[in-house]
Amino acid sequence: MLSSSTAIAVPLLKRPSVVGGEGFAYFFILSVDININIKYNIKSNEKRRLSMKYYLFDFDGTLCNTNEGVIKSVEYALDKMGVVNTLTHEQMEPMFIGPPLTESFPYFFGENREAVLKAIYYFRERYNTLGVKENKLFDGVRDMLSELKARDRSLYICSSKPIGFIQMILKEHGIGGYFDGVFAPSLDEDKLTKYDVIMLAKKQILDADPEPVIYMVGDRKYDVMGAHQANLECIGVKWGCAEPGEFEACGTEYTVSSVKELLELDTEINT
Repeated sequence: MLSSSTAIAVPLLKRPSVVGGEGFAYFFILSVDININIKYNIKSNEKRRLSMKYYLFDFDGTLCNTNEGVIKSVEYALDKMGVVNTLTHEQMEPMFIGPPLTESFPYFFGENREAVLKAIYYFRERYNTLGVKENKLFDGVRDMLSELKARDRSLYICSSKPIGFIQMILKEHGIGGYFDGVFAPSLDEDKLTKYDVIMLAKKQILDADPEPVIYMVGDRKYDVMGAHQANLECIGVKWGCAEPGEFEACGTEYTVSSVKELLELDTEINT
């Protein structure tokens, strides 16, 4: 059942793709005001229609179940750091699936930023080669994306996950072609918030479409809060890592329990 519940000037500097993959062109964005240096990709040859419907999808926990690779890599990092971890995988998943690692590892290291950054280094040491492969699409996601494109929806990814990992997983599953853009930090950027990513996507959309209808789709409160900061409504998906009552507490406009319900909601809110 469905339930509802300082302007920034950003110059674009185009450069050739060094990662490759599925017709994307890569850009760098630099914003002095918020001191971030990130890259994202977007199809440069896509024609935009006025009044088009846009969905900004979170990645981990929304499109792809990356729990195994993330949690095993966290355990590897903690072991390398000499930390005795007594938490179960179920306890660790809400901590590490959704928020940036810079917000998750302080649970073990407090305000010791050097230790946090070292733990992230060890995390990526394993994740880069093994963890990134330990994932699977949630049931029905591929068909959902196909149906949304058939309905002429424009789809984007807005994630705190480094863009390189996202591109690898998209290529692995062959679903990169469904997306008109991917907004995410580079590996060396740890200050980018979900709000920052959403705003970059929103700005790109508004540059081509002055009256878009945009929804954020995600599985955690960070997606909802980022959407609300950007004056967007959010659709909370219950198949991810949200804890009981999480969506209700942050005022999520809509929640769905399956991709089928998400498609039903799309019909409802776009007619």
